[in-house]
Amino acid sequence: MNTYGRFGWQVWQADMKERIATESWEPLLPEIFEFVHQKMEEMSLDVMNWQLSSISGWLQTHGVAFERENFKKLRDTQMIEITVRVVLLTLNPDP
Repeated sequence: MNTYGRFGWQVWQADMKERIATESWEPLLPEIFEFVHQKMEEMSLDVMNWQLSSISGWLQTHGVAFERENFKKLRDTQMIEITVRVVLLTLNPDP
């Protein structure tokens, strides 16, 4: 599959028109579907990035407090148990 870049729709479309004019279009279906799925994936990632950027300010100011409160609730209801282990490492210079 040719990579036409992020905004290569016009190039891809012109290439497909030329190839369909000279070949049968059925063998081109896998390439067409691959291109369409690639563009859909890019759009999905763009939407996800937009959503994350739009809530990043709120998360920076409220996210830590929100997680701290949820952690306290879980700890107070004993839904989680916190254990601390101290491991002492000794370095032995004689192997």
